[in-house]
Amino acid sequence: MDKFSLKNHVVLITGASSGIGRSCAIEASKLGATCIITGRSEAELIKTKELCETPAQIFVGDLTNHDVIKQLVATLPNLDGVVHCAGITNPWPIKFLKPEHIKEMFDINFHAPVMI
Repeated sequence: MDKFSLKNHVVLITGASSGIGRSCAIEASKLGATCIITGRSEAELIKTKELCETPAQIFVGDLTNHDVIKQLVATLPNLDGVVHCAGITNPWPIKFLKPEHIKEMFDINFHAPVMI
């Protein structure tokens, strides 16, 4: 048995429409995982799905929206792993930083993975 095999495992990957999330989905599929990929862009998620070597399921949604998170969780099968790649970084000069900037960053970078 290959100790790095993900065959017969289901992995949720957030932020899979680009960047690190897309790469994680592709690599997990190469190891045999069935991936559930999420992101805000359906077109980009379809591209990711096409690059996967195993079947992938797409869930389109903005994980800063709590109702979207509840909908995602309600549709998930039992998972063997989660790779949270959805996230943002918006550097602001401190004198221009506002509470809404902090809230936006925390909603996707902290609250979304905790609620999932």
